[in-house]
Amino acid sequence: MSGPAIYEKVKAAHILVVDTSIWLGEKTSVCTQLLERLYSSSGDLNEHGQYAYYGKTGG
Repeated sequence: MSGPAIYEKVKAAHILVVDTSIWLGEKTSVCTQLLERLYSSSGDLNEHGQYAYYGKTGG
């Protein structure tokens, strides 16, 4: 599955839980990359003019 296809699934979800292993108290680089990509899209707006993650929950 490609990055844009995964992002469409993330946008459609109401709840997103990210789980990762840690090494010496730091999350993995893959998890860091995922979070950075999600942050970069947080300014996008939905069809109602609200921020893309409005009304969604993450953990």
